[in-house]
Amino acid sequence: MPIYLQPESFDFSTIQLESLFIEEFVPHAPLLPLKVYLLGLQLLQKGQNPDLSVLASRLGVESKDVREAYEYWRNLGLVRFSASARSGEDDIHYLSVRDLYLNNNYRLKKPLSSLDRGELYNDLFRYVNEILVSPATEIERAHVIDYLRDKDVPKELVREAFRDHSMQYARGKKVVNTLRYWNDNGIQSLEDLEAFKERFNLRQLNYKQVLTALGYPYTAPTQADKDCVDTWLDEYQFSMEQILEKIKEITMNKRNPSMNYLHAAFRNEYDGISKKAEAKEDVSELSDDELLARYGIKR
Repeated sequence: MPIYLQPESFDFSTIQLESLFIEEFVPHAPLLPLKVYLLGLQLLQKGQNPDLSVLASRLGVESKDVREAYEYWRNLGLVRFSASARSGEDDIHYLSVRDLYLNNNYRLKKPLSSLDRGELYNDLFRYVNEILVSPATEIERAHVIDYLRDKDVPKELVREAFRDHSMQYARGKKVVNTLRYWNDNGIQSLEDLEAFKERFNLRQLNYKQVLTALGYPYTAPTQADKDCVDTWLDEYQFSMEQILEKIKEITMNKRNPSMNYLHAAFRNEYDGISKKAEAKEDVSELSDDELLARYGIKR
């Protein structure tokens, strides 16, 4: 039985699109970059050479949005920019995904597609995508893999970082910033992360307790407020009970003391304790003769 292709009654123009592009990039591409890429490709295949303003007018967006969309594709290796001889804007060149691949020159900013990334990253992002409403995009993967190279980061931590930013814009960069922050704080496992979050939540409670004691229960602590409380707890080693009792004592004599005033009071108290401890230590180190002489006792 022969198979035929029905001829078109009218020519509405078609667009030739490479299968590799559909398989590798369409599932993860944001909507505007996809619209820009396809519309630009359609106009080029019709023999036109549109500029950014033409695409912007057709899509109802600004020219800078179109350029940002093309920068997205440039980061993935599908277009390149070159200096224009006709205007101050860059010329944009579409590159063939198939030709680049066949010439062994198919690269994203870093190797990311299933054609050339290792099975390790395939497994990692399958694991991550299990908890995401929308899968990690190619550019988000690029940011994360750039950071993960030569690092031993458990996949559980990568997934938790994506979970924290699952509904946010530019997830890739935020995930990397979170992973870097966790690493700087010595977090190497999911257990470390849980302990860290528990300490973090407790410290947030401490900030609220101090502000509440000062009469500001609904005020968010500033960074300066946090630094003061951190110093009282970590450096001066006061307990929260001692801090709240001291604030109560101060507010009974001075209405609405500033954080600077409180910090000075805690610093003075800490210095006084330190001096007493030093004096006690000095006495203990005196010899018997020196100790007797200090108190005027004769043998």
